[in-house]
Amino acid sequence: MAALQVRAALTRPRARAQEDAWTVITAFFEEKGLVRQQLDSFNEFVNSQMQEIVDESGQLVIKPESQHLPGQEAELEQREIHISFNQIYLSKPTMTEADGETSGMFPNEARLRNLTCAAPPRPARPLLLQRCPARFAQRRR
Repeated sequence: MAALQVRAALTRPRARAQEDAWTVITAFFEEKGLVRQQLDSFNEFVNSQMQEIVDESGQLVIKPESQHLPGQEAELEQREIHISFNQIYLSKPTMTEADGETSGMFPNEARLRNLTCAAPPRPARPLLLQRCPARFAQRRR
């Protein structure tokens, strides 16, 4: 009998905690709704987090390697290209039809036609490209 009372006492707080959790979840969805929560999360990503990711990435540095050409002497030129993206924005989603015509697309149309509604990120200003001058040139033999 005592074991049953202990077991009941141990399960009561867990059941109460579960009831409290469902009360909080229900209140959240009554106030915000499922769709509003998803839209707020997406808007937060687009408006601030996407730019933060670009800012944290810094510059993209490209260092081309010389190509091996058999039987020819090649000049080894060391150069770098630095690319900075600066400010970015999301362009509007578009789709290209089979006849080559490009038009804007809305999420409902994408859903009805079983397409992905995607908007590529674009730089707000032209990319900042810096070509570093050749540091040295030497002949390979």
